[in-house]
Amino acid sequence: MLSRLVETNRLDAHDSQIFTELLSCRHPGGPTYNNRQKPAIICHLSDYAADVDTAFEIVLEEIESAIENLNHDGAKAFESSDYDLVQTLRQAGHRMTEFRDKVYALQKEWNSSFISERTQFSKSERQSKRTQKLSQGLRTREDELRIPILRALTKLGGAAASVDVLREVRESMKSALNEYDLATLPSSGMLRWENAAHWARYEMVKDGLLASGSPRGVWELTPKGKSWLAYQNGNINL
Repeated sequence: MLSRLVETNRLDAHDSQIFTELLSCRHPGGPTYNNRQKPAIICHLSDYAADVDTAFEIVLEEIESAIENLNHDGAKAFESSDYDLVQTLRQAGHRMTEFRDKVYALQKEWNSSFISERTQFSKSERQSKRTQKLSQGLRTREDELRIPILRALTKLGGAAASVDVLREVRESMKSALNEYDLATLPSSGMLRWENAAHWARYEMVKDGLLASGSPRGVWELTPKGKSWLAYQNGNINL
């Protein structure tokens, strides 16, 4: 995996050497550590990986906020019949969304390479000393909204208006959403966690868990989504 990241210019040779030494429980430029010291070194590696994951979350939110601002500007341009500007903003929004998708894919690749599924980090656990200042108020992750959204849709019969789905999700996550989640985006007034939920829905449509051809404003569970949720619940008879 490390060699592939170097080949695709995602890690340079220096970074590759550092991670190789960390993974082999050696301090860069230092001696080999004994078995008693290895757990601490692995813990450091987990901290580094979590720092990068947090940075991805921050970048994703900034890009998504920019897209939301662009959509807001586009709506105002449409209302004023400035269709040339609408087209320009639509094209810019499409490019931004494509770039956001690349960042999201890189985050997934990073986590699959350096963060074990058995050691996924909670919001507080993934804030190391180096990223606490940056990640204060970090929103609930989009991936953390997947299961609540699918469960809400199941409860609502498999398909429902987005406002109804979000109401169910908020009720199920009321103890997990923080003040930052409940703050509004300056451009649209949408709650931050709701914006994250819309992006979670976008990714689930791409993954085939939610239907792509549903009427506007309606979220719909697919058979694949039902199976995925059943697997997550450890219950094949959802």
